[in-house]
Amino acid sequence: MSDLSAFSLEGKTALVTGGSTGIGQAIAIEFAKVGATVAITSHNHGADETCLAVQTFGKECLVLGLDLATISSQDVAQIFDEIEAQLGQVD
Repeated sequence: MSDLSAFSLEGKTALVTGGSTGIGQAIAIEFAKVGATVAITSHNHGADETCLAVQTFGKECLVLGLDLATISSQDVAQIFDEIEAQLGQVD
């Protein structure tokens, strides 16, 4: 990965969709490396592993097991409410 030492997301909360594998997983981990608390959505197994990787950087992590393709706009509002209650407002 690139050098992100001058880049900080300390005190920010990020939401990463599809965070259990691939690009989503890499993004979640990089956000944690630069200081962000991370919420991950995924309909696949593996998000818990991503969350453990996030926590190795001393950051909080929340896994929301759901498929965003099948939820309503009301569900989206509830997801943001849950993230805010547990981690703070999504930035």
